[in-house]
Amino acid sequence: LCRFEGIRWLLTLSLLHVFIPPMRRRELLSVAGAATLMSSGCLRFTEPDSQGTTSSDIDSAESTPTRSPESTSNGQEDSSNTELELTTVWTRNDILGKSECVSNSNGTYLGGNGEVTRLDPTNGEMIWKFSTDSSGYEPKFVFADTGLLTQDSTTIRKLKYSNGDEQFATKITSGTGSPILQMPNQLLLCGLGGTVARAVDVTSGNIAWEIEDPLQDPLSAAGAVSGNVFLGTTNNMYRCDASSGKDVIQVSNLPPEAIHIYENSLVLVGFALVKSLSLNDYSEKWAIDRMANIEHVQRIGNSLFIATSTELLRLDLQQQDILWRSGIPATIGGGFDVNESIVWLGLMNGSIIALDSETGKERLQKSISDNSIRWVRSIDNKILTTDGSTVYGFTP
Repeated sequence: LCRFEGIRWLLTLSLLHVFIPPMRRRELLSVAGAATLMSSGCLRFTEPDSQGTTSSDIDSAESTPTRSPESTSNGQEDSSNTELELTTVWTRNDILGKSECVSNSNGTYLGGNGEVTRLDPTNGEMIWKFSTDSSGYEPKFVFADTGLLTQDSTTIRKLKYSNGDEQFATKITSGTGSPILQMPNQLLLCGLGGTVARAVDVTSGNIAWEIEDPLQDPLSAAGAVSGNVFLGTTNNMYRCDASSGKDVIQVSNLPPEAIHIYENSLVLVGFALVKSLSLNDYSEKWAIDRMANIEHVQRIGNSLFIATSTELLRLDLQQQDILWRSGIPATIGGGFDVNESIVWLGLMNGSIIALDSETGKERLQKSISDNSIRWVRSIDNKILTTDGSTVYGFTP
């Protein structure tokens, strides 16, 4: 019967081919084919849409698992994304202090080996230099409203932005480390790396308060919000009143390397873990541990860029997931820097790498030196870096 029905429909189609216009013929062919299949008991409707997609195509697409947001880059890049280059604009070999570099709208500053230098990043010209009698002066920096704050193991200083004049120098008798956080009421929280947390008035240089117990171990991180300051140590995290240093309580047993305030939560970064705690009761909201030991962290908006010894990854705080991770060929030397679209990394093999901040794909890899890259900074459309001997200014 099936064979007979098929022959009958073929005869009908032969007649249609003679008398029916081409467009109408195609529509009737679809119906005729469906009828033939139905008569043989083997029809599955696959009605084409305007794009030529059939329902069987849609069923197949819906049955395919969706890909996780996390993607992996092995450092290889197609030719469409390798157009970045670095052109040397200037170099300087006469700056002794270059263990650190910071920059904002108040200027670009290098520090170390007993001095602080303000540079013009566009041409490398020295604007001013401040020197001490201590070759061990390795300052870390915090930007205040009226001056640059620095601290080494013995002294907290405030330098005037315009000319580098020292506005105050406060000696400290215990605890080492660097400034970590400017808090409300013109207070600076100091003591990172030491066992004493202290707040310094950034106008006068006077010490407002100090706490040591119950910390007992070196400070590793800090964050401030809603009148409280959160202190991370090598064993725990504590909270105290930001204006007085009193009311110290333990709020977590995670020893964070960094503390970030995001919406109504504390985001703690430590070892191989990122954890979010509620600011209301310090209960855990979420945690991500799919990474090796964390070495460097930088927050840009809703994202944490995290470097381990083997890779760089981007974690989205809203999605609470890793967006991408990219392997790196060598250990990161002095951290990395993120601008609007590129992540710049300085490596201990003397190279600079540029990754696309949206995808993690490699955009550039350039060998700068036989020595380790100490740091790399993206400043005013220039890339500044040093290998410990020469300071370089590049145009990307």
